[in-house]
Amino acid sequence: MRKFLFAICAILPLISAAETNRIAGTLTPSDGGVAAVENTDGKNYTVSVKFDLSKIAGKNINSARLAALCEISGGQKTSPSLTVSHKGREFDATTLVGAGGTMETRIDVFDIVKAALEGGEKSVEFKFFSKCPANSTPKAVLKHAAIIAVDGADRYALADSLAPIFGGGKMRGESVFPLGGEDGSAAKARLFFAPKKIEAAYTYRSGEKVFLEEGKDFKISGDTVEFLRGGKVREIPYSKIYSDKQDDLKKLGGCFFFQNLGKYAFFAEGVWFHQRQVFFDYSYDGQSDFILQKRAPKSLEKTMRLLESGKPVKIVLYGDSISAGANATFRNDFPPFSPTWAQIVEKSLRKTYGKNVKLVNRALGGTTIGWGERNLENLVLPDKPDLVILAFGMNDVCKPEVRREMLEKMMGKVRAKNPNAEFIIVSSMRANPLWIKRMEIQDKYPDIDKSLASQSVAVANVRAAHDALLEKKRYIDMTGNNVNHPNKFLINVYAQTILKLLEK
Repeated sequence: MRKFLFAICAILPLISAAETNRIAGTLTPSDGGVAAVENTDGKNYTVSVKFDLSKIAGKNINSARLAALCEISGGQKTSPSLTVSHKGREFDATTLVGAGGTMETRIDVFDIVKAALEGGEKSVEFKFFSKCPANSTPKAVLKHAAIIAVDGADRYALADSLAPIFGGGKMRGESVFPLGGEDGSAAKARLFFAPKKIEAAYTYRSGEKVFLEEGKDFKISGDTVEFLRGGKVREIPYSKIYSDKQDDLKKLGGCFFFQNLGKYAFFAEGVWFHQRQVFFDYSYDGQSDFILQKRAPKSLEKTMRLLESGKPVKIVLYGDSISAGANATFRNDFPPFSPTWAQIVEKSLRKTYGKNVKLVNRALGGTTIGWGERNLENLVLPDKPDLVILAFGMNDVCKPEVRREMLEKMMGKVRAKNPNAEFIIVSSMRANPLWIKRMEIQDKYPDIDKSLASQSVAVANVRAAHDALLEKKRYIDMTGNNVNHPNKFLINVYAQTILKLLEK
């Protein structure tokens, strides 16, 4: 696997270790001023970023992400959000932490770069701009930008992301974690179904896909997989994940005290868990007792009419780090370069209903539903959405009645601008049950969400889907960080749960 870096002005500090072929680019604000994206007195400043593609022409590019380092200044507490467009089409957005400090954005531009290369284009240009109301947001100065392109590596397939998780006879990319037993026994894990035939088993190591052999690397008994010592799988000793001593895990990286377990637990963002998890494609008989909830009769009728008519449909996703794309592997240039669940949803809807579907992601990591209510006028209303997906909850420990109040306030503000707007409320996946007791308050949130359902409000109960999986599988089998983020398998569950509500 090779990485190519196309840099403007300077290499981003966060990606300086990448193998590089540097391609010079230009950074030119459309108004000829400083490289800032802001709204001041109603004037929208746009930053144009252009890249020369000549050095990767003819190469097999399997991933390309646009990284931009932004410096946020100004005394206001609201968070600026940047929309990114290509050839006049808005294709993604990024919300930045409020005033003060710097933040690197990571935007998937693979489809655009690939199409440009296949079309023989010499360069590709992106524009950053803000839709926030005048004087409502701190200024975001674009300090550096780069495209990181990777060739010669495995890449996810949309069809695999959409393969039904809870029935259909074929499982794609189900993940397990090869955790050794607390008593020193060999690593075992359960699959959701008992395989009829293993079609592929693989793991990722140093950016390469490593295929495993049944009988040499693992064996299957019913729905249980046991990893054979001496094979290709890297068994992770129990003490490397859970320990009585904090210092043992600090040597490896971060750790949390898991109150419900009474031990310290290893924690890591990025792809640490992903590159140690093992993935299975297999066929099976039967289906789960759990079934993803379909859209209720007459629910989201206005959205569905727009989708089926082929007219433009604007969807805004508003939520926390799970929605922003935490632990989606494209963000770390790691195969199979899996997208966020929002990207899967948009790609699927565009494939089904046509190219007039537009999903803009205004989510920001670390946020609560209270933050969402305070920033909605700044981040959601300027897009004039037809459908808003509200996906807060993982960072919340508020009382259920506060969640209801915040959701009602957000929906009320949107309806005041667009009475025809409709909503999907997402009941979040579960935080690690071994972590802390105060997260148990979130068990009450799905009932609040359900009580708000109406013809214009649907509920995507990801928590119920996650709980159905947890009846057989461990949390560590489906996590991106061992605390509160999904891995690529659970990202697919998010996408499928939302898409079930938007089926024809």
